Amino acid sequence: MRKLPKGEYTTGSIAKAAGLNHAKTLRRLRQLAESGEIRSVGKRWSTERPPNDLDEALDRLQARTSNIRIVRDRPLVG
Repeated sequence: MRKLPKGEYTTGSIAKAAGLNHAKTLRRLRQLAESGEIRSVGKRWSTERPPNDLDEALDRLQARTSNIRIVRDRPLVG
């Protein structure tokens, strides 16, 4: 997971990328999740930071409104 780009991946795709079987991959993913390096999102695994309260509120607002587009400022990197 550390070498993959930030995002969400299935256990199967991670196992294939690592060249490991499903059971070994799942065991390692659970260890990484316990240490806080990754998190489980449904049936996928994510390397992205968990959304904060503001992100979640904006996502809920956007889902409820079909005629409003929410534009968020992104922090500058670098």
